[in-house]
Amino acid sequence: MPDLLFHPVITTRQIYLPIVEFLGNLIMLLKEIKIGQQSRIVRLLSDDTYCRRLCEMGFLPGTPFVIKHRAPFGYPISIEIRGYEVIIGAHDASIIEVEDVR
Repeated sequence: MPDLLFHPVITTRQIYLPIVEFLGNLIMLLKEIKIGQQSRIVRLLSDDTYCRRLCEMGFLPGTPFVIKHRAPFGYPISIEIRGYEVIIGAHDASIIEVEDVR
């Protein structure tokens, strides 16, 4: 009888990653993007009030941007979007879905 308590766990990212690579661009969170990588905003994962604040700063779906700088421990992040630089924190970076622009 196989030991079912110690089987490897397969994450959803491992399942969907090959499918997304086959179909097109990989969708991920902004906090996962590397410095200098060009990306595009897909959607904002937040309520209306917080989403409105991000939209006023230029984070609209379809908008391209580039990560310019990161603090030594990852946050805050400096982003060049719509011709100016915006500094966002950890919470902001975790609710913005982006796709890689190749």
